[in-house]
Amino acid sequence: MSRFIPADHIGLERGVLQVAEWSNAEIWHGIPNEEVQLWNRLGRSMYAQGLEFKIDQFSGAERKGFFERYLSYLSAEDEVRKALHAGYLTAYVLAEGHSVTVDREFWGTEAGILPFGDGMINIAGAVWPDRVLNLGIVRTIVFMREADLAKRFVKTAASSKEILDDSAANAAVKTPISTELTRREAATDQPVSGSEINTRVGSTRLGRKPTYDWPDVQEFVRKTLEHHGLPSADDPDLPDQAALERRIMQHCLQRYGREPAISNVRPKLAKWLKEFKETQVRN
Repeated sequence: MSRFIPADHIGLERGVLQVAEWSNAEIWHGIPNEEVQLWNRLGRSMYAQGLEFKIDQFSGAERKGFFERYLSYLSAEDEVRKALHAGYLTAYVLAEGHSVTVDREFWGTEAGILPFGDGMINIAGAVWPDRVLNLGIVRTIVFMREADLAKRFVKTAASSKEILDDSAANAAVKTPISTELTRREAATDQPVSGSEINTRVGSTRLGRKPTYDWPDVQEFVRKTLEHHGLPSADDPDLPDQAALERRIMQHCLQRYGREPAISNVRPKLAKWLKEFKETQVRN
């Protein structure tokens, strides 16, 4: 997973992790080395959306500690999103090497939660006055200025011991290019993964905004089935399909702030279960 971030800036996931440490310093001290390595992979070789599946790597007190820090991370995620929406922080992406701001209003939309899953955003073709730089959709990382993040969230001048090797620094502010947001869903009724911004200067193109990232939900179901197997009365955690449906609802509520209609979930789940069974037969 190759990610370029300009100097004196920090990726979205790493920034959320830093805020979690600043906000709850006491629970981030003395954590097991295995967990330190896991958190240090975040935003580098692991996406935030995979954290919930790491809980089973731990047991006993270590499991309890990891879960507490996971909740701290989710709380920090919410605070960073609020700060971005309020304009206290500014998020940027790179479009053909140019720093581009993400409109703050975007973070208040349903799609505004999606970049927190993998730290990335989709940008539509960038058009400059003299030439077309790119057509189509390009996926790129979201980042913030480290100094701005520290100014907003550091509560004391003395920095606590950190597991991060990122450092906040005062960086020169580059004049960003203003953008318009566009949110689209594919013809298959599956929203484009992640969020989208359109960097065409002066564009006011708006479309139907995505509600749920169904490929992400499908991936959640796949990982759940790989861990538990198909629903079975012998498994108290996943005794039937209804239990799996409840897990999907909970996942969507956490990721997107709302639950989908069960009538929308069931046909998709039936297809995913069929594909999982076919994969088991082939293997």
